[in-house]
Amino acid sequence: MLPVYRRIVAALSINPTADQRLIGDVIQAAGLGRWLPKSASPATIRDAVQEILADDELNARAAATGRRRRAQFPGAEVAADRIAAVIDPRHGRPAPMA
Repeated sequence: MLPVYRRIVAALSINPTADQRLIGDVIQAAGLGRWLPKSASPATIRDAVQEILADDELNARAAATGRRRRAQFPGAEVAADRIAAVIDPRHGRPAPMA
């Protein structure tokens, strides 16, 4: 059995910035974790973490989602390769279009 940090891919989103709230809402809507407001008390955070860890169905969904994501081609690698293909490394400017 893998250690808990390798098995659990559920999320607990707390950061109140716009993108984190959006990500937290998506995670919660998908049944992969919970969103908590910035004002959440330590006890509320503790309780949410305990609920997530104890929720076998949530953890099964999160693990399946993690497996699917790891099986996909790495998007960041593709993006970096495409950006590098259009940048002229000698001048840091877009390369001429062929």
